[in-house]
Amino acid sequence: MAVGDEKPSKRTANPGVRVIGGRIYDSSNGKTCHQCRQKTMDFVAPCKAMNENKPCKIMYCHKCLSNRYGEKAEEVVTSDDWLCPKCRGICNCSFCRKRRGQNPTGILTHKAKASGLSSVSELLEVEGSDNFAYQKKPKPEVEDRCGYSNRDVELVDVDKEKNKNKVVGKI
Repeated sequence: MAVGDEKPSKRTANPGVRVIGGRIYDSSNGKTCHQCRQKTMDFVAPCKAMNENKPCKIMYCHKCLSNRYGEKAEEVVTSDDWLCPKCRGICNCSFCRKRRGQNPTGILTHKAKASGLSSVSELLEVEGSDNFAYQKKPKPEVEDRCGYSNRDVELVDVDKEKNKNKVVGKI
């Protein structure tokens, strides 16, 4: 590759504004939901708690409030003393679960609805919070051009191998 011929990055620093499924995603002006970590122009519910004489900065989008906690955004916004799930100690996002020593759950909204429950929070209450743990799928075995798989590869310290048979001293 010649100097100045750089491959463009797959991710852009500022993807701009895009509309997907009726939601407006805006990386510059959007507000970030603590649960789904999406930066949208949708309604977000701000927490009314005070932490160390400063207002809590955590916000949840209306979809996460409904699907993950069974709360209605319209009721939350009219309440003067609404505390976010994180301040109440019931946040089930992966960051908060890991901080509490629990495994992240992954996407449980569909399972909760299929079970006839109103939210993921209710599902975790009914079936036990420790019964759900998101497991990463193992990487598939890949062969390179020489026929070696990623499971057969052993890392070797090249400098150590070079100096292995070197004689040091006078002969």
